Amino acid sequence: SAYFAFSAFLAWSDQPIYVLDKDNELDIAKLALANALDILAVQPPGNGPYLLGGHSYGGAVALQVALLLEGWGLNVGLLLVMDTPLPRQVRECRPESEEASEEEVLELMEMILGALGRDAVGLGARRVMRDDNMTVEEVQKQIEFVALSVKKGSQVSDMRHHTFTGHLTHARVVYLRAAERGACDYVDDSRFGAMPHGVCWHEMCRELEVIDVAGDHFSLLRQSKQDMSLVVAALKLHLGAFGWHETVRREVTPHWMVGGRAADPQATIMDEYLSRMGVDSGAARAR
Repeated sequence: SAYFAFSAFLAWSDQPIYVLDKDNELDIAKLALANALDILAVQPPGNGPYLLGGHSYGGAVALQVALLLEGWGLNVGLLLVMDTPLPRQVRECRPESEEASEEEVLELMEMILGALGRDAVGLGARRVMRDDNMTVEEVQKQIEFVALSVKKGSQVSDMRHHTFTGHLTHARVVYLRAAERGACDYVDDSRFGAMPHGVCWHEMCRELEVIDVAGDHFSLLRQSKQDMSLVVAALKLHLGAFGWHETVRREVTPHWMVGGRAADPQATIMDEYLSRMGVDSGAARAR
């Protein structure tokens, strides 16, 4: 839902935007490879530069995709990273753990609600984890299971299992850093020390710009129009160099429009999903 709200702030350009799904059955290396191949299917080699971005976990995947593309001799023009930690910033795994404490379960629950943000208003507990009905007891068991998995690092997709090799030699990295710290308890997002949040990405690239933006880790993509104006200005500045010009003032509608026609029939499915989750897609666009 954060990406859905964020799309309204990209409506100044008619450039197509593709969102790639996360697959929890794949580690970052395999997911990035699959994503890179999907990207090349849409934008074949020789048709660069490639403009990539991702929020949170998605930023780590986007970095690995960029490393792959550059390793294949392709031109990555820009990598937009939205408050993504490097794996070493995330709390260490404790694989020997047998259960998550009550504090750890509550910690996870708070982060889930933080991730949903304003879209959580009016949601019942049964709607928090998935779009089908669950009893309160089922929700509790699900959260306890996830909390323990996070504590142990038992999921193959856990970013703490990934090690980045090499660094970007051409792509410019623009890092949007949330001004409010501490929303994601697993992450050390301090500004000082051995791994200063955002700034530590300098080890992954040759050119890095860190921009502090309003909100926390979960809400930075869905702030007020006034607060989002800084993000929009940065996007226009950096994407303008690649032909993203303010050529149209389009409305973001339930049926995503490209070239004046409905381009993606899955837009209706997205609206229906958001409705089942209790999210008013019209209100999300208006924000």
